[in-house]
Amino acid sequence: MKKLLTFILFICFIINKNAIIYSASEALNIWSKSLFPVLYPTLILSDVLLASGIINKIPKVLYNIYSRIFKTSPYGLFVFLVSVFSATPTNAKILKDLYDNKLIDKNSLSKILSQTIFFNPILILTFSNLKVLIIMWVSNILTSFILRNKLVSNDITLKDINFKFNLNESIEKNMKTILNILGTLTLFLSLSSIIPIKNQILKTFISGILEITSGFSRIKLYLTSPLNDIMMLIFVSLASFSIIMQIKSILKETKFDSKYFYVSRFITLILSLFIYFIA
Repeated sequence: MKKLLTFILFICFIINKNAIIYSASEALNIWSKSLFPVLYPTLILSDVLLASGIINKIPKVLYNIYSRIFKTSPYGLFVFLVSVFSATPTNAKILKDLYDNKLIDKNSLSKILSQTIFFNPILILTFSNLKVLIIMWVSNILTSFILRNKLVSNDITLKDINFKFNLNESIEKNMKTILNILGTLTLFLSLSSIIPIKNQILKTFISGILEITSGFSRIKLYLTSPLNDIMMLIFVSLASFSIIMQIKSILKETKFDSKYFYVSRFITLILSLFIYFIA
């Protein structure tokens, strides 16, 4: 079955050669103008922040409150605060650094990752509105609270942090990450372009599930309120196959709990839609 699907995809790519070329060009355009200028400096900045000791400047009482509420590593508070503005997959990158330095365990990594699936506030406000942005933040926090008794971490102590910043190493490491993002963006944007569906609502939905930036763009072009808000909440709650692949690539050596991650995304989706309709 897997070989058959691969063969069918290969044929579709050959038949839709012009669409694939256009999608690859569009992916490069999105990456170079929207992702690289924001995400790459942010990834390097996260290395600087960890090495600067700013993580130790947050009052310990706030770390302890966070840890007790969500039953996970207190360092999740730092990841949360940074991710609110820097967005996914920066959260995965910071978590990988914390995990590699034995500051968090696998349970904390999985739980904090699921709590901090955010997207750039400017991007959200460009394609939607403040209501969607706030719901994105709140629903992720509520999901983490609901699942606080799952993957409970025994490692909830604050430890001495000794990150060292090396500019050359940071550039090389983060360039690999940003190029991987370009690769996944190109792949899923190409897949969405060859889907033979004429209904714009359905095509927007599938495009956003495969590659979220494409879904955002189609929402602005083809949908009107309240359907555009609902579709935005679906996309930011479930992330997209492209974002998930980026996260898995960054965390491939950690063996994080993907089952917990997928359950948290589904709960976040339910909460997001519930809050939207009652607010």
